[in-house]
Amino acid sequence: PTLALFRSLATALRSRLSQEACVLNVYGSTEVAADAVAAELPGQDALDEAFPFAACGQALPGINLALASPGDGSDDQRLAQGTESDGIGEVFISGTCLAQDYCGDGPGNSSTFTTIAGRRWFKSRDLARWQPAKAGGQTLQVVGRCDQ
Repeated sequence: PTLALFRSLATALRSRLSQEACVLNVYGSTEVAADAVAAELPGQDALDEAFPFAACGQALPGINLALASPGDGSDDQRLAQGTESDGIGEVFISGTCLAQDYCGDGPGNSSTFTTIAGRRWFKSRDLARWQPAKAGGQTLQVVGRCDQ
């Protein structure tokens, strides 16, 4: 399951640290060598303060992120279709960080990895949306799981 940083915890932590210290929220998994996205809080947090979780930020160098339609269809159709009307989609990650496969699985046996237009992607099963960030630009906000 995805664990999310509560905005209230990030705020409490920030208040206890010196001004020079950074509070980072980092998102990723073992399939992408652990870290794919990071946000320095509160600057890269989302403007939408009603949502209880802190934003995850923007892709780290060498990482590609896309939000795919969480509905039915082939992976390439879902990725091309993009998000639902509410902006929520499944997080797809690619880049040099991506694992080749799971240990013990033969190449291509895992349904969590896919190749679209020559690029390998990891399908995280996490649902997210892009939101305006306090410091400008966009920030990724994880909102749940496809399988929950």
